[in-house]
Amino acid sequence: MAARKRKAIRGDEDDIPSSKYEVQEPKQAKPGIRKTERRITRTMKTDGPRQAVIATAELLENIMMHMPFKSVFTAQRVCTQFRDIVATSVQLQRKLFLCALVPSTTDRWTVVAGPQTSRNGTVVRVGSDQQLPSGLVTGFDGKTCLRKPAAILNPFLDVGWAQEGPATSESLARRVRYFEESLERYSKTTTETLMGTASWKRMYLTDQPCNQTHLSIMWELPTRPKTSGRITSNFTTDAPNGFTIGTLLDAALQVEKVEHEYFDGKKRVKVSGTSIADHVKQLENDTGKQAVMMMLRIGMQDVILPTQLEREMVEDA
Repeated sequence: MAARKRKAIRGDEDDIPSSKYEVQEPKQAKPGIRKTERRITRTMKTDGPRQAVIATAELLENIMMHMPFKSVFTAQRVCTQFRDIVATSVQLQRKLFLCALVPSTTDRWTVVAGPQTSRNGTVVRVGSDQQLPSGLVTGFDGKTCLRKPAAILNPFLDVGWAQEGPATSESLARRVRYFEESLERYSKTTTETLMGTASWKRMYLTDQPCNQTHLSIMWELPTRPKTSGRITSNFTTDAPNGFTIGTLLDAALQVEKVEHEYFDGKKRVKVSGTSIADHVKQLENDTGKQAVMMMLRIGMQDVILPTQLEREMVEDA
């Protein structure tokens, strides 16, 4: 049966090409209307300015210098290029306390016996090339107290003490003689591992080198139930630039005590004959978890963090 012919519709003859090899002409746009076309292919780059900024080390360094302290540390994990910018920039190293800062002053503060109305004495300023004055009083350890006044504190750490009442010369002398300047860090994440290397472990504490500290650490293994422990000890170093957070942690982990203990979630377990580092490594291997630092408290015994008012109270020796 022959196929039925399609009935022609008015206007079809204008749209049908005369032959199969003929190409239709594009429809003309209406007068007064401008037609534009934009085609984006995979080979085209639409983020050229952004790539140019990232590829320029000086511009990227300048951007990081204006970023918040913690954001710069996080940016190091984005890519090796960001990490290398921080590692090679002196300005960023100082911003992040990854290199020793130039102390704001070389003076030392000490306490001399004051009038009878002053029980704790009077705080005086002694220059680096100046001999110690007579009439010095001792501190909490029975030794002459010499404190280095710091002007800049590492933002990674928080001040752990609070001034009670208005600052006076009496309260300042008491602080210099008897109290440690406590710095604290409470971890809100599980990224600050106790063992291994990390950029934050290379940070210094203040612009003044800290050489005498009392350290307290609380660590935890994220097991069920949680395994936790505590490390407490005093440390001293002769390094010209003082302690970093990492050197303090390493010193604490390498301490070999006659006996130390930890909590396994149910009971206290005593361990002897090994260092804390070896014991924590054994626990990590047994559980498959990494020990994290939950609390860090550093008591600086040779550095003080004075306020501007307290700086004005100090007298020359």
